[in-house]
Amino acid sequence: MKKLLKHIKNMKLQLICLLLVLFIVALVKQTPATYPLLLGQLGFAVLTALLAELAFFGAVKSNSIQSAVISGIIIALLLMPGTELKLVWLAVTVAIAVKLLCRFPRGAHIFNPAAAGLLMIMLFWGNRINWWGFSSPYLVIILGGIISYRLKRLSLVFSYLIFRAIGLWLLNGLAIDVDMLLLPNLFFAFIMLIEPKTSPAKRVAQWQFGAGVGLLASLLFTLLPAFDGDLIALLIMNLLRPLLYQKIKSSTQ
Repeated sequence: MKKLLKHIKNMKLQLICLLLVLFIVALVKQTPATYPLLLGQLGFAVLTALLAELAFFGAVKSNSIQSAVISGIIIALLLMPGTELKLVWLAVTVAIAVKLLCRFPRGAHIFNPAAAGLLMIMLFWGNRINWWGFSSPYLVIILGGIISYRLKRLSLVFSYLIFRAIGLWLLNGLAIDVDMLLLPNLFFAFIMLIEPKTSPAKRVAQWQFGAGVGLLASLLFTLLPAFDGDLIALLIMNLLRPLLYQKIKSSTQ
């Protein structure tokens, strides 16, 4: 019973369950003929993530395995249905590889793994990202909100959404498309932005980080509409994260 309760409280397992529910809801909205294709994309992405995790890190803890599964599912949900398996393989492999190859001097991960893998595909094979797996905003807000709260990352979500709106207003005036603001940004905000190892833990830094991602994303969507501005903005702020801590530290001295 204690072991079962421990698994129920495991936030990574909760996130995996949420992602799988979103996949199922998205799947039933498609035509039955596409079911094998989408199931294959998901299964191949997760299997690739697990094999890559073992190849890069050897014997790993269940925590790392769960992280790999999360990256694989996210990539499967964001890549266009029917994307060539070689590109799925590449995106997932890059996602796992950046955890090993891209680290700050003290060993902390630099980039959000799934975002890094998807960026590789965007840069060299065109924007094949359509967030098809974002199938229920209500599930994302409610269940993703609970996970964000437990991770103490709600400040990230709110700061991103507020400054995403401000950025759109500054760039487009009152001509703001609500869908452009909220979809697929809720999935991004509640699931990708809050990744604990690549986002700040301190609340002040979270507001700065989320604001930076929101403003950058609005700018990038305006200047580079062919690319996904949210993912690029997240990776840029991942890289700048140590500067936020230095700024906070210097302001408190």
